[in-house]
Amino acid sequence: MQAIEHYTEPLDWITIIFLICFILIVLVRNLYPNRFTEFLSILSSNKFMLFKGKENNAFHGFNIILFTVNALSVSVLLFWFYKY
Repeated sequence: MQAIEHYTEPLDWITIIFLICFILIVLVRNLYPNRFTEFLSILSSNKFMLFKGKENNAFHGFNIILFTVNALSVSVLLFWFYKY
């Protein structure tokens, strides 16, 4: 029997992206603890959207970091759908 070379594409970069996402979430939690707690309350009520939705501060550090996490996660998800 001959050996068949099996090439698997390394996906270590996906692990690094998820690690970066988790680090950014921890950073947001430590830099903006009150806002992060209010953000997590979205799961049980719409309180965060009522209070923070009236503010017109789209370039707040909290929003920028969570947008980055969201963009990275969606990019990996779209890659998986495209690849498989």
